[in-house]
Amino acid sequence: MKDDKILTTTEVCDLLKTNKNTLYMKIRDKGLPAFKLGLGYRFSLKKLKEWMETQFNESSSKNK
Repeated sequence: MKDDKILTTTEVCDLLKTNKNTLYMKIRDKGLPAFKLGLGYRFSLKKLKEWMETQFNESSSKNK
């Protein structure tokens, strides 16, 4: 975990080009990896990249 960057909700929204409501929905419904810290969420960049790769692979296989 030493090399893993931790991102805020705002940073993840910027990275994914989405808004907070959509991000919260993805946490709840699609298993976007996040952990609560106080009143907000934080995200492991490493886990987020793994999740994005999984989502991309699932989407690609459905389009074939």
